[in-house]
Amino acid sequence: MSFSAQQSYSGTLVASTAQTVTFGYSSNNTPIRYAYVAICNTGTTVIYARTDGTAATVGGDFCTAVEPGATVVMANELPLWTQAATVIPAGYDQPSALAAGQPGWPGTPASPNTGAAGGWAGSGTPYGQSVNPGTSVSLISSSTPTFTVSGTG
Repeated sequence: MSFSAQQSYSGTLVASTAQTVTFGYSSNNTPIRYAYVAICNTGTTVIYARTDGTAATVGGDFCTAVEPGATVVMANELPLWTQAATVIPAGYDQPSALAAGQPGWPGTPASPNTGAAGGWAGSGTPYGQSVNPGTSVSLISSSTPTFTVSGTG
């Protein structure tokens, strides 16, 4: 896969402390949603990374290991988002099974629909006047390696 970095951040991890890299415009700190990130481990110990908004843990579940001297390309696992998500009116999604005599609900939910008619049932939705989740990468190591995180796409 060809990877052309649009924005990069370099640093040094503090041993056993999760560090988050979040991309944004420097002028107004608007989140940028990159499709992929590349994590380059320039240190001598393994770095563990996550892109789903959860803090990485050393050797933890759902963490990707980046070996010393290696670069790993990861997909951004935060909810998909388009600019339309900021202008779609908040409302409720059409449930899969309506109760007799109950009208349908137009629009898309801004929050989970937990009503008896079905719907999202607590899972929420990325639509309905939601803000851009951007790109956030959580990194951790048992030592103090140096790294570079780059975003593209």
